[in-house]
Amino acid sequence: METLAEKMRGYLADKGIKLTVLYPTESFTYLATKKEFLSREGFPKKGLQWCGGRCRWGTAIKCQSIERYLRSLGEPEITQYVGIAADESIRADRAISNRRSHYPKEYPLIEWGMTEADCLAYCRERGWSWSEWSETAQDFVDLYDILDRVSCWCCRNKNLKELYNVYRFLPDYWQKLENLQQKLTMPYRRDGKTVFDLKERFARQAEQTDLFDVFMGSGNKG
Repeated sequence: METLAEKMRGYLADKGIKLTVLYPTESFTYLATKKEFLSREGFPKKGLQWCGGRCRWGTAIKCQSIERYLRSLGEPEITQYVGIAADESIRADRAISNRRSHYPKEYPLIEWGMTEADCLAYCRERGWSWSEWSETAQDFVDLYDILDRVSCWCCRNKNLKELYNVYRFLPDYWQKLENLQQKLTMPYRRDGKTVFDLKERFARQAEQTDLFDVFMGSGNKG
């Protein structure tokens, strides 16, 4: 099956649009686990830890990479088009109030009044989907069927429903979460729960679900 990235590369090539993929100067794993820095209190710390919530260092790194690339072009006038939807316009308001970029940003989806649901329907109607292979289902699953938002795989902003579905349907990604938790001192959840605490909870939840399915199945036979 052609990946979304491969399909997008072909689509842009057909349209004559140049695609440039940007990378940070330091790897995500290094930044999360080994990067040495000073805390706000002035204490030395190692590793930026989990990204998400009020500590969205991944977003900062992304914006820095974009800004660095735009500066390298040497063009005095460049407009950035950002895909923030109409029903999340508060994100655009925050970006404007905290503007650090030298290049203006436009938000066409907000101007057109297109919500996240509108955008997803528009993409699906045209054959675009966000799918991953699921060992559990032995089939490809549409990520928007099991997640509220298709964000970074390790983002702390995922809710319990999303995390449970990652545990059930995307075991490879869940294993990546466990591997990262082993290297970090910070728990994954702001309530102090680690990935391993969640694993125990979800294992019990999955067992109860399976038992319910068995019970309902046997009941239907009678």
